[in-house]
Amino acid sequence: MKRITKRVKWMACLLLLCHALQAQTLRTFTMNVTEKGEATLTVFLPQKPTGRAIFVIPGGGYAQTSIKNATQWVPMMNRRGIAMCFLKYRMPHGNRNLPLSDAVKAMQMIREHAKQWEINPVDIGIWGNSAGGHLATTLVTHPTFNVHPAFQILFYPVITMGDKGVHKGSQTNFLGKDANNKQVQEEFSSDKHVTRETPPAIIFASANDEAVPVVTNGMAYFKAMAESGCDVSLHVYPTGGHGWGYATKLPFHQEMVRELGSWLNNIRPAVQNSALNLKRIGVIGDSYVRNHRRPYTETWHYKLAKKYGMEYLNFGRNGNCIAMDRDRFGEAMYTRYKQMPDDLDYLLVIAGHNDAALLDSIGGIKKYIEKLDLFLKGLKAKYPKAKIMFYSPWICKNYQGSNREQVIQATAQECKKFNVPFFNAASNHTIKAEDDAFRKIYFQSPEDEAHLNSKGHDLFLPVAEKFFLEHLK
Repeated sequence: MKRITKRVKWMACLLLLCHALQAQTLRTFTMNVTEKGEATLTVFLPQKPTGRAIFVIPGGGYAQTSIKNATQWVPMMNRRGIAMCFLKYRMPHGNRNLPLSDAVKAMQMIREHAKQWEINPVDIGIWGNSAGGHLATTLVTHPTFNVHPAFQILFYPVITMGDKGVHKGSQTNFLGKDANNKQVQEEFSSDKHVTRETPPAIIFASANDEAVPVVTNGMAYFKAMAESGCDVSLHVYPTGGHGWGYATKLPFHQEMVRELGSWLNNIRPAVQNSALNLKRIGVIGDSYVRNHRRPYTETWHYKLAKKYGMEYLNFGRNGNCIAMDRDRFGEAMYTRYKQMPDDLDYLLVIAGHNDAALLDSIGGIKKYIEKLDLFLKGLKAKYPKAKIMFYSPWICKNYQGSNREQVIQATAQECKKFNVPFFNAASNHTIKAEDDAFRKIYFQSPEDEAHLNSKGHDLFLPVAEKFFLEHLK
């Protein structure tokens, strides 16, 4: 009798959900993420779309995927005009590349269908429950995956892969034979890889969660984001345990729903520009591009790409020259560019600093011009349809008559010859690298005359962005 009663209750809940979906959902369908359908993406499109979408990665300790509980959020989100996309991913069984590749592919699919599904490709958030929160934050905090969601929603997320406070099942299943490898543990502990550019997040958890302790997981991620200057909100309820999701039995259900809705109302998407969204932008250069000892996610060019929803590729190399190979710092740019992919839509060159410093070793200004000519000619041939732009080094002390002035002037002439827009950062003078007081605030160290800190990149971004947008056509 009890079994029949439970079945009736479940069927009643299912009917209520179906009714709610019919009222708010335009259509729902499932697509294969992998060729044989081991991984799938189930999509719920709203009747009245706002352009926002959320990519949901359910939990399950990397042993199963709990999609059923996650879909209880669909009526609320579809009612708000938000498309919901749920990933059923492959279990790692020690091969973490399986769920990672499924999640990357699923996000690509959402962006590829953005126009058809009436989704703004730069207003797609990521949502992770429990182990799904670990998979979501791993993608978010590792830019090499090129996922770049607009925001994060995390419910009782697994964050750490270290031994203290870890969800042991997730650690074992995800890391496999590397479960006790300290270096791998740190690589996949998401709180260790937060930067200032990590997207906004809201985190929900319970203080009495014994499965995924909030102190070493959700709170650790909150602390890392707050210390990095990111937008983050943390809501820890005194009771609830683990895995409550949308369950109305949670004593704080109404507060939680209200807080999430209010937070979503205050998240603003990146700029929707059909000319730039989903385009590929590459940046080649020296440590101005690689960002020396700081993450390149702090650079103005990365922030520009993120703002307009572009796929960003960084080809910077510390110590690199346009015109001369260097043993420690690699092949010169005038030949190294051949290693870059052929399908870039935009290419920024930010270089010349090291060439100016080593001009005599290069063979003088004539030899620099000779190699720069080969470089620009090669770029034009490799990227006949791409828009190429060149940004010069900053001004320096004793600039007039210096090697840097010679290099910048010669570069301007060569760019004019090849019809490459050239931004003279030395004459623009937004970045006053010759000023000791300015460098203390905006450079990576007071003695550094080349490498901006995050604040310096933020200062230069509007100027660089204006030039970029003016020369798109």
